[in-house]
Amino acid sequence: MYMDVLLNEDDNSTVNGLYILHDMKGFSLGYVKHLTPALCKKVILSVQNAYPFRLKGIYCINTPAIYDVFISMFTPFFNEKLRSRFKVFKEDAAEKFHEYIPQKVLPKEYGGNAGPMSKINGNIPLKIYK
Repeated sequence: MYMDVLLNEDDNSTVNGLYILHDMKGFSLGYVKHLTPALCKKVILSVQNAYPFRLKGIYCINTPAIYDVFISMFTPFFNEKLRSRFKVFKEDAAEKFHEYIPQKVLPKEYGGNAGPMSKINGNIPLKIYK
């Protein structure tokens, strides 16, 4: 839904591309039981084929080692280009993602210079839950 709002309201996101940063801190194994291979495939295929965004990278940070199984459910559905732009950083290596995403586009909470997440997100969360 977040990407739908961006698509409708932010031309910059389609022109310049997107970095998707997924912080897995606090992610519970309870979520995994809701993910079927069919759902994973639908999500990945829609993100990589249906949305007109240039995905510059998808990064999972603070990922506990046990989630390798969870992540392996997604990766078979990635095309070659997306597979090369997908990176996982364990909890002890979370700061290494700075090598892949420029600090100028990262929120302050992740060591970047783009300002706080509340400023970057603006009122998008309100539009999602409306």
